[in-house]
Amino acid sequence: MNIAQSPFICSNHFWVAIDKDSRGLHGSAGKDLSVSRCALSLLAQDLLSCLAPFASVIASGARGRNLFGQYLNRLRQQPELRHLPIDSLEQVFLQAINWGLLLPHPEVFGFFYINPVCSDFLRTFQNTSRREEIRHGIERAFLEHYTELGAYMTELALSGNRLQRRLGHTLIRLEYENLTAAMNLALDAKKSVLNICAAIFAHPDRNRRNETGKTISEKLGNYSDEELSRETGADFVVVMNRIAARQMELGQYADAEKSFQTVLSLLDNLTVLDEQQKARLRFPVLRNLGKTAEKQRLWQQAEEYLRQALVISTEFNSRHDRSLIFHRLGIAAMEQRHWKEARDYFLQALEMFIIANNHYAQGIILKNLFRVWKASGENSELPKAVAGVLGWSAGSVEKLFKEQGKEI
Repeated sequence: MNIAQSPFICSNHFWVAIDKDSRGLHGSAGKDLSVSRCALSLLAQDLLSCLAPFASVIASGARGRNLFGQYLNRLRQQPELRHLPIDSLEQVFLQAINWGLLLPHPEVFGFFYINPVCSDFLRTFQNTSRREEIRHGIERAFLEHYTELGAYMTELALSGNRLQRRLGHTLIRLEYENLTAAMNLALDAKKSVLNICAAIFAHPDRNRRNETGKTISEKLGNYSDEELSRETGADFVVVMNRIAARQMELGQYADAEKSFQTVLSLLDNLTVLDEQQKARLRFPVLRNLGKTAEKQRLWQQAEEYLRQALVISTEFNSRHDRSLIFHRLGIAAMEQRHWKEARDYFLQALEMFIIANNHYAQGIILKNLFRVWKASGENSELPKAVAGVLGWSAGSVEKLFKEQGKEI
């Protein structure tokens, strides 16, 4: 018989079976229920609504953890659901497997795909429930469950152990639609999305990660400045920064720039951090904005971002950060044929790399200085300036430039 033609889809038999289990498991609690078909049907609808938020799979367990049992515990903790016989859901779960509404995953033990017919069937109860508070309680339990589960999956996916990492990626792939559903609930309820998004960002498919960024960027507009001034805003600083980094990986530089700008706006609005803390967080964002502008060959814009980053690195006396910024500023000036500016930036970077004893970086800077020297007409002043930094003679530097050329 086709599942869509099964009697429990088209009649009250399914309700009766569930309510029978409920009365049997709860004894006297079942006696309080009306024996009328209408009352039993309402109870069954509310009970089945507990499964409605699941969008792709329902897991009974993974790596020895009773995941479905953890979800039931979350349901029991919701005040709006205290009248429901939650324990009966375990029996419903088993019945759904027997009836083919939940299909075992062929490779991953303990995971069950939701038959599309079953998914539509469950959503009808969620959407037609006459008690909105029940739906809120179920959604809150689902969100709490996946907030905890998201942290667990992320820990596995980022593990140094190869088998654990593979398990984490497998769980995230299977649970992706559920994680997305939980994320949307969190955004609508204005709850933290950190753990859930961390799991989504650990998804091995980069395109799936990118979908998350679009959703969050759109829903950020629903938050007030006051709501984003506290911990919620701090959470979104982390999330949007990760989204921007992913967009850069995908070569979506214009989108990444918008996301990094959003991070700066969120930082400016925060009241839970002092100015020094904000400045430390602004620095890598400004540096990345410089990179996105460079990738788009927007050199003036890149210079503007990098100069702002340079001010911060100077305030915190970070020689390493300043040397990197000077190098990037030199490249931006060189691309605009501003030879004197490029020379000055590269010389400052060279001096700092010498102090840091970074020979590899020194070689890169010398190669860029050669390019400036060559492009600016082999002016003798540049070898003198380089010699002053290196402690060589000007003749030695000029000879090095002429002999080795671009191989420096």
